[in-house]
Amino acid sequence: MVKKSDQVFLVTKTKIKNFKNTSKNLNFLFKHVDLIFSAIKYKNGSLKIIGGNVRDLLNGEKMSSDTDLVTDLRIEDVIFCLKKKKIRFKETGLKFGCITAIIENNLIEITSLRSDVSTDGRWAKTTHTNDWTLDAMRRDFTINSIYCDLKGRIFDPFNGINDLAKKKVVFIGNAEERIVEDNLRILRFLRFSLKYSNSFDKNGLKACEKLKLSLKNLSFERKNSELVKLICLEKFEKKIQTIISTGILREIFECKINIKNIKKLFYIERKLSIVDAERRIKFFINRSRNTLIKKYPSKFRKSFLKRIKSKIKFLNYEQS
Repeated sequence: MVKKSDQVFLVTKTKIKNFKNTSKNLNFLFKHVDLIFSAIKYKNGSLKIIGGNVRDLLNGEKMSSDTDLVTDLRIEDVIFCLKKKKIRFKETGLKFGCITAIIENNLIEITSLRSDVSTDGRWAKTTHTNDWTLDAMRRDFTINSIYCDLKGRIFDPFNGINDLAKKKVVFIGNAEERIVEDNLRILRFLRFSLKYSNSFDKNGLKACEKLKLSLKNLSFERKNSELVKLICLEKFEKKIQTIISTGILREIFECKINIKNIKKLFYIERKLSIVDAERRIKFFINRSRNTLIKKYPSKFRKSFLKRIKSKIKFLNYEQS
């Protein structure tokens, strides 16, 4: 766990110019977030944007992910405010201090500021805090700890903007310690590195390789949710040999993986614009598919089970 005394916290003077117009041009849900902000005012709360939307705004790119917000209010106060404003919501993660607002069929996740009390590699026990820096300390990478308010003002306690500009994905604090806190960070490190960087941070990759066996502690669902995002990235195809060499993919599937003709598969998918996560999973486990099916028989849809049992063909670009 990162210690507050070990870090230099930074409130930058960075501000996204013409934030309202810029955000609308990039398809950020400004109107919806502003509505939530007006509701939060009932309890004098503060609200900031966090995560992928902030990175997209800083990079001047169209929104590539759902909107995540953070508030200093307790979650029960957030619920009170949303009800007061007649904003629909779902109690998606109430015990983790999280709910999802629903505005014009758009889902916006709202989470209370949290601080870790304890971690076990899978889930963290947290407590509410009013300290934005404590909330930042429990996040995984510097580029994931950049906060932005509705005036475009940036709060960047770990100088993530600098790493984003340099295309660096680095852990906050000690990489091994952060992975021990949450083993899923191994897959998240690979995914974020492939998306935002041209190369893997050496310390981060070394820590992931060293602790790869901890992936067995995670549920099938948690691993799979990250895996399907990871293996469809174009840079995954370019960095496949590096990733294979770490042995991480084998630990994800918990069986031997097939990489023969993998580059041919990538080429065909890109050429035909049919990149598909299930097809790639099928390819990787082709030689050990029965092992995985026996281990997680209820986790696969019947249609996918039928699909991965069929043979893979490349002749005339046949789709399997």
